[in-house]
Amino acid sequence: MSKKMTWAALILAALVFCVTLPVASRGPLARTPGVGSTAVFRHVKYDEASRVLRVRFSNGYEYEYRDVPPECGYDMVASPSKGYYFNRFIRGQYASRRLPEVARQFER
Repeated sequence: MSKKMTWAALILAALVFCVTLPVASRGPLARTPGVGSTAVFRHVKYDEASRVLRVRFSNGYEYEYRDVPPECGYDMVASPSKGYYFNRFIRGQYASRRLPEVARQFER
């Protein structure tokens, strides 16, 4: 096997392992304000009881993603690259709705 194939296989195995690795429960509500390395998200929170992932973008819009499994919700909250995780595993995968401005006002 060539070196390129070996590195590609190792990287693929690492990605598969990271995506399928179970995440321990972090309580009923996990939240990360500020989100660090990305300017796209203002905050992300996941509620395991209702299986709802809420994402507030830097433009102020907030969306709810329903029926998100706990592993996926907590992985999104904990991800060092939330933009990548969101685009790869959340967007287009779960039913979503944009929250009206009135609802967002009272939750700040």
